[in-house]
Amino acid sequence: MGYRYERDKFGITGFTPMESQSVAPPRVLECPIQMEGVVHDFRSFGKNVNANVFEVHIVKLHVDEKLLLGNAPRPHIDPVRWRPLIMNFCRFFALGGEVHPSRLAQSDFMKFMTQGTMSQPSISSSSQQGK
Repeated sequence: MGYRYERDKFGITGFTPMESQSVAPPRVLECPIQMEGVVHDFRSFGKNVNANVFEVHIVKLHVDEKLLLGNAPRPHIDPVRWRPLIMNFCRFFALGGEVHPSRLAQSDFMKFMTQGTMSQPSISSSSQQGK
């Protein structure tokens, strides 16, 4: 079990390579959201495992326009239209229905993003106290 090196990842999966705009590795045409990134740093972690963590700076984001909310002054991804595949403990899961509404969705930031009704989200007083 485990992972194996595969030189021709596109050939074995049947996905279509697509030229990236900012980095050398190709993107996957069939993926509705694609991020181009540059590895900024990596390091080992864990005492009982041999694992690494990577810090990646995203330099370009590509989103299929069918996933965007069309009524917002600033485009953003509609979480109902986006159906990501999530790997959790080596098993793949899709999203189900919304479990519970989030209070974050009612925040000034989200109102600004979706409705453009306020000039700019304000900095909370607790954030200013640390300065």
